[in-house]
Amino acid sequence: MQIAIAVITLVLCAGVLYWFKRSENQKRTRRTEEEEDERERLAQKTAQEFVNAKDLGEHCLYTIDGYIFAYIKIEGLCLELYSRQEQKRLCRELSASLSAIKRPYKSDAVSRPVDISAPLNEYEELYNAATGGRKKLLKFDMESLAEMVATGESLERQHYIAIWDTIQRSDERTLTQAAQDIAKKYSDCGIKAELLDRKGIVQLCNLVNNPAYVHVENANIEDVISVLSAG
Repeated sequence: MQIAIAVITLVLCAGVLYWFKRSENQKRTRRTEEEEDERERLAQKTAQEFVNAKDLGEHCLYTIDGYIFAYIKIEGLCLELYSRQEQKRLCRELSASLSAIKRPYKSDAVSRPVDISAPLNEYEELYNAATGGRKKLLKFDMESLAEMVATGESLERQHYIAIWDTIQRSDERTLTQAAQDIAKKYSDCGIKAELLDRKGIVQLCNLVNNPAYVHVENANIEDVISVLSAG
């Protein structure tokens, strides 16, 4: 009798253990399937969704989360060419002018490699036509330019201001006018500023998302605009 009870107990324990392991395996399988589905969903995520871009207007970028952005490009200044008094005067004028802005805005500076292909081509033409010491000097300059590219020293800082609003509260015309007003404040202080158009916005997006990007100023943007247009 005791042997029978022991056998029944062992069978019951084995059944419970089998059920427990099977349940754990099923849960693990479901988790694996869910993880695979999530990885597949992320893999199918488009570049457009990744950068939160929905569409482009003439001067604005529309985002998937319901915002509209306008961008202003600010030309850099060589402060070494200004005296201390001129620098202080410029700071006072610009601070007073920008203090009148009543909307949120963001100032940012992005580094990008300088496209020095044109100077190198010009140097090569001069080098082929030069003789003697002139040829040695041109060769030295060409090597210096190549070294700047190799060491990452051929970078330039580009400065931008972004303003934004929700699509419910604003439209492209209103935001564009606000951006032009800000650009004028800089221009009135002697700093060149311009509202980015469709092409400029595409170049800025490429520059932000790919720091090694070097754009050609007269490039046709239609080949890359499709990744930002509404799907």
